Amino acid sequence: MEQPYVQSQGRAVLKWLLTLILAVTVLSVFAPTVRRLFARLFGVHRIPGDITVSFRGNQYFLPFGSTILFTLLCSSIFWILT
Repeated sequence: MEQPYVQSQGRAVLKWLLTLILAVTVLSVFAPTVRRLFARLFGVHRIPGDITVSFRGNQYFLPFGSTILFTLLCSSIFWILT
């Protein structure tokens, strides 16, 4: 009896994993553009907490500070609207 539940749970996990991979890929592609747009709009090039790592000739951007700020902004908007 538990077999259909296990299969549906596995499919749900697979959907979330694919969604996460797609989101990370899209964000990685658009990160430089978003960074330039953010700098033009607010005059700030980097928020404290954003990390840029250079590894083997590639540059990786890890937006920890921006993620926290964006989450707080979205939460505040949601809280105000409800």
